[in-house]
Amino acid sequence: MGEILGIVGRRVVATVATLFGLIIVLFHLLFLLGSPINLMMGEDGGTQEQADAIRERLGLDQPIWQQFLTYMGNLLTGDLGESWRYERPVLDMITERLPATLTLGLLALLLGVLIALPLGLLAAVKPGSWLDNLSRVGAVTANSLPNFWLAIMLIIVFAVQLGWVPATGRGTWQHLVLPVIVLATGVVPMLMRITRAAMLEVLNKDYVRTARSKGLPERTVLRRHALRNAMIPVTTVIALRVGDLVAGTVIVEAVFAYPGVGRVLAEAMAFRDYPVVLATVTLTAASVLLVTLITDIIYTVLDPRVRIS
Repeated sequence: MGEILGIVGRRVVATVATLFGLIIVLFHLLFLLGSPINLMMGEDGGTQEQADAIRERLGLDQPIWQQFLTYMGNLLTGDLGESWRYERPVLDMITERLPATLTLGLLALLLGVLIALPLGLLAAVKPGSWLDNLSRVGAVTANSLPNFWLAIMLIIVFAVQLGWVPATGRGTWQHLVLPVIVLATGVVPMLMRITRAAMLEVLNKDYVRTARSKGLPERTVLRRHALRNAMIPVTTVIALRVGDLVAGTVIVEAVFAYPGVGRVLAEAMAFRDYPVVLATVTLTAASVLLVTLITDIIYTVLDPRVRIS
């Protein structure tokens, strides 16, 4: 038990250190991109006195190390800062949009699982068959399609030409159809390959051969013996995709004008609203690291032979 706690403790420290390092790099990179003062003053510009007043109000007149320490101090107290563009607390902006992003991401993950698991299972049961070859070609093709290109193509065909679903916005289930399909397309290839590989490995195990030698129906062997054991790596991939989908909605929400956290981040980048960018990326990275950490801890508890580096 002590060994497991030690492994878990080291993993927690590594996760916190990774997140802290990411914040340091992101903070300095953003402020190297340029000052938002000109954008905030508008096309007509303004006087130098006005620019200096805005810079002082935002704290940009301080050395960057002092700005960073101030930001970290506020972050540790749960204060994510205030949007420079909207003059609103960043936390309020994110919490307002988070349900929309979670709905989109979880529906896409569910659709991806419902498609990938049966395909991976059937491909493993009949390796080298036309279904196996077709599914692998389809996975490679889907994996090579950029999200933004696929989103635009779906909008042109199904929203503009056919008029079956709306192209942008949020309100009804029809608004979710196209963005969910686009995000699910990114889930299916990897999950299908992992399912296929895990099933092929399990089907060659002795306990599966023993179950077949006892005369059990093939369906029972697959469901109770093979699939149950093959689901361990598959579950890991599914868990990791939860965090990835939160990060991957940025482009999709921007293309479909979907009012989620991803669109908030895209707009903040365009207007150099750095507090919003910092908070959004930090929370996204924290969610990915947290899911990874929980998955590693579960693995360690269930199988102490697993060593977390």
